[in-house]
Amino acid sequence: MPTNGDIAPLRYFHACQPWLILLNNLAPGTLAGDLCAALATYGETIHCFVLVPTTSTGLAAFIHFADRGTAAEAAKDLHVN
Repeated sequence: MPTNGDIAPLRYFHACQPWLILLNNLAPGTLAGDLCAALATYGETIHCFVLVPTTSTGLAAFIHFADRGTAAEAAKDLHVN
């Protein structure tokens, strides 16, 4: 099955799914619209969901991208060890 570098192989059922990344440690007050606008430089975003923390943990969000390449590029650029 073809792969793209260190990205898992594309499966048939992925073709119709939005591609998801998770962002953690967002600044307090970050809104979904802010994220969609900021991440539009990578490509089309389908949905941005800011997760409301139930404890003192940091703000996080799920971002659904329209295609795999866009999601992979965003995840690679935004990943911090």
